[in-house]
Amino acid sequence: MSLLNKRKKSILDENKMCTILWKQQSYGITILTKHNFHTHHIYPEFLIPLHIFLKLGSVWSTLNLSTVFWEPGLYGLTKDYQQNEEIKGSYLVEFASDLAPMSKSWVKDCISKINKNQRLDDDVFVNIILFDVILVEKMIHAIKNHGLRYDENNKVYTVL
Repeated sequence: MSLLNKRKKSILDENKMCTILWKQQSYGITILTKHNFHTHHIYPEFLIPLHIFLKLGSVWSTLNLSTVFWEPGLYGLTKDYQQNEEIKGSYLVEFASDLAPMSKSWVKDCISKINKNQRLDDDVFVNIILFDVILVEKMIHAIKNHGLRYDENNKVYTVL
């Protein structure tokens, strides 16, 4: 691989990491590829595949993100599932900084592919760093509520 091609690949890999939300004293959420994940070793972290995170209402509730997506439609109207999923992804991406448009574009593309049941080019994860230790037990409980398992290694909880 030529030096130019290596640099292009490096730039593409760098843009496969997008900070979504950073709440001081509570948590930070970043969407990234496994290649770009590096543990901070100080705080507990959760790694959840993006396609699973988009379905975990109890995790969204634990993090005080909107849970309107899981509520029944107003006045008994049924929600269009596909439209609901698209709005959910857009809501999540809107938290992302506009300082990294390539990263934000990459996340939008990943969410769009998930909504269309297309395969992603990379393994994409949501990395949640918890600064509030009380949230750790709540997150574990929320994950277990969905019948999911996780592996814990040095304060990194990876949902399987």
